[in-house]
Amino acid sequence: MQYIKFIAIALSLLFIGAYSNVRAVGSAQLKEKNDDTTQYQIVIDAGKDKTKFFLYQYSQYSETPTGIQALNEQVHYPGIADIPILELSDYLDTLFTPTLAHKLQQLMIESNNHSPPLTRIQFYSTEGMRLLSPQERQSKNTFITLWLTNWVRTYDLKVTPQQIESRTLSGTEEGAYTWVATNYAENHFKGTLSGVAKLGPISSQITYLDPNLTNVTVTVGNNQYPLTSKGFPLGQEVVAKKLAKIDACFLTGYTKTSNGDYFSCKAQLKRLLRQQVNIPVPNATDISHYNLLSNFYYTARFFGIENDYSLNALENQAEKFCNLDWETAKAKYHNVNQKYLANYCLGAAYQSTLLHYNYHISEPQQLNPVNEFNHQEITWPMGVILTKQYQEVY
Repeated sequence: MQYIKFIAIALSLLFIGAYSNVRAVGSAQLKEKNDDTTQYQIVIDAGKDKTKFFLYQYSQYSETPTGIQALNEQVHYPGIADIPILELSDYLDTLFTPTLAHKLQQLMIESNNHSPPLTRIQFYSTEGMRLLSPQERQSKNTFITLWLTNWVRTYDLKVTPQQIESRTLSGTEEGAYTWVATNYAENHFKGTLSGVAKLGPISSQITYLDPNLTNVTVTVGNNQYPLTSKGFPLGQEVVAKKLAKIDACFLTGYTKTSNGDYFSCKAQLKRLLRQQVNIPVPNATDISHYNLLSNFYYTARFFGIENDYSLNALENQAEKFCNLDWETAKAKYHNVNQKYLANYCLGAAYQSTLLHYNYHISEPQQLNPVNEFNHQEITWPMGVILTKQYQEVY
């Protein structure tokens, strides 16, 4: 692996100024295979705080992949955005190990196909990398591409440079893949399709079917879906930092001046969102059912309302929590990390404001906080596997 490190660093220094990380329109376009062909694809979810590695196995019996399962799944800390470029090689060593290479070699030997079973390696980063400057982001993505190119060459994995991709997804694209993954996990695209709202630490996305104000189309199997997919950089951690000095958003006793008041905190959040972001989603009200992911789900679980969720239920529980003092809350929720406990008052107020006043979601719409269906975790990388073509509409 020292040879790989040397080559990768040398190549990155040589080409990093000239190499352009080209955006692929079709993120999961697969070559035509025989119906009985088992295929494998590596998708990396490089988020803010951690990197998730997925080696997917699936069958291409028809236009839509079937039997999708994560054959190998890893989580590595910290996120890629926090790794200096001179330390990237060591970081990538922990994800792309000799053991993984030997496993892929064995899959090649066992395959009866004329073409190698590993169809693609996609190293996709999200909200953490979106915070970096375009130059730093491109430099890291270029380095990763070059490193992976040398890694597959060293182990003779028969993956061409055209099958290796490292880039940073926009919030819009991440939202679209999340929508695909969620509707596949929920009902395999049968019946009424759900909208998806996801709230991460740095960014948030909302995505739903919308033939009138389409900004993204995705093709899954033989079907094309017109979507509104919006992402913006006001995740829960970002908002918590912006309102860190608002006393009403934190429990009494958390600071010398804090005085938890749910509705006063919510008023501050409305003011912040009016000043910070415009979210044009006028047709969001046309969707009868939304699945709420990430921080929406964890907050609902904390308040015990994940199975009976509504905006009224969220507000009722949040108001009770915000009225607690800090010492009482620590004693009552002694198993909860105090870093997260401190933000549940503000987090609930933000989520209620975002859903109601910015996304225009009201009580008649069904809201379902969820992180899995049928014991299958919802992850946007599965949406990459399923998406035959991704296209932004301008």
